[in-house]
Amino acid sequence: KKLKRRGHHMCVITSRPRLISDLTQDWLDKHFKDAFEMIYFSNAPHWESFGPSKGEIANSWGADMLVDDQIKFCHEAGSFDIPSLLYDNPWNEKDELPENIYRVVTWGDIVRIIKEIEK
Repeated sequence: KKLKRRGHHMCVITSRPRLISDLTQDWLDKHFKDAFEMIYFSNAPHWESFGPSKGEIANSWGADMLVDDQIKFCHEAGSFDIPSLLYDNPWNEKDELPENIYRVVTWGDIVRIIKEIEK
């Protein structure tokens, strides 16, 4: 909500399968009511969902930042010079991060880092 109030346009790019799109939308509505302008289901070959990658989508939208918990999506965004905030989870804790990927633990960290980058 703070980021939206600061004028940021926030969208969701998810690799969840389209067959649970209603469940995904319900979860977003419950936890982030009115925070996101749109949701896009990216490619997820393991779910037989093919299309552009998260990095390609973020680039086509002119995104300034990607927030994700999968290091591979952060690297994809980085290939388009889009910095990423990697949400800390057990499956990514041992990954070394390049300069354009920042580890975050809370949404407060996300807001703080975005404010720092804006300066």
